[in-house]
Amino acid sequence: MIRAANEKKCQETPENSHDRVLSSLEAGKSVRIKIGSGGRIHMDRPLPFIFVSELSSGGTSAAYDVTTSNASYLIEPDLGAQAGLLNAVGQEMYKQFGAFLVIQVSEFEQDRLLTDDSPYLPEFEVDLHGDESPATHAAIHATAQAIESVKVKYRSPVVNKLDSPPYDGMTIEGLDPSFAFLSIRFAPIHQQPDGEGIYPDLRERLVANIFDALLQGIDAYARVACALDLPTHRAFGRRVFVETVKKLDTQLDEICGTFDFLMAVTPINSDAAWAEFESCGQQSAPEFLYRPLTLEIDAQKRA
Repeated sequence: MIRAANEKKCQETPENSHDRVLSSLEAGKSVRIKIGSGGRIHMDRPLPFIFVSELSSGGTSAAYDVTTSNASYLIEPDLGAQAGLLNAVGQEMYKQFGAFLVIQVSEFEQDRLLTDDSPYLPEFEVDLHGDESPATHAAIHATAQAIESVKVKYRSPVVNKLDSPPYDGMTIEGLDPSFAFLSIRFAPIHQQPDGEGIYPDLRERLVANIFDALLQGIDAYARVACALDLPTHRAFGRRVFVETVKKLDTQLDEICGTFDFLMAVTPINSDAAWAEFESCGQQSAPEFLYRPLTLEIDAQKRA
């Protein structure tokens, strides 16, 4: 009973989650907090956008991979339940950047252009929709152009830029209407027709292409809405991961600098070993001798 009471006490309320997220963003820090029913919000740093996607009970989708590959995202089984958190984050980012874009990512239930009587592999659908602001229009145009410029292996995309209201499932009830909104939905071309498996290489290519295209869309949006002019659209990508890689690379370099690898693997009896090898008619391997190691191997392995 004591354990159950302590666990209940440790559970976060939505208000506490909001406070933690906002305090971190106000301080320019990263955010990674579990929310709702198995959901999560992640932000490397304050950014004028956030990707959102609904978790499915059938496992992770390509839409999930696209969403969680980004530096700023929220995943949740019910996005409407997190509208308050999205609004709180958006309002804080609006203070810092003067704009905020919500990007919803999802997949069609089936690959509608691929039928049993298709004589060849047809194109696949990508639908884009957004609000009527000039910045969002710029984002849609840049995203569509990027998607169409890269042909996915075996299939080519056909992009539909929709001017009508968002279709079912592509709106978030309760979201602040002052935020820019862009939705993308694409055909699950990575799934096998029988529904029993996927094509891993095709899925990887699809996710990579859509991910990069959306970064280009964000770059176009930011140039119009926030006057941000970064050297490359990839500057809107993950930074925490890159910094971790740099840190690990530095540590590896420091370890390698504690000993001379080439000296350690160079024999000290090369001439004598060769002469012995020659004298036996090159029939047996020479015996090499090496310098005593100056490092503690187990310690360096642990490092």
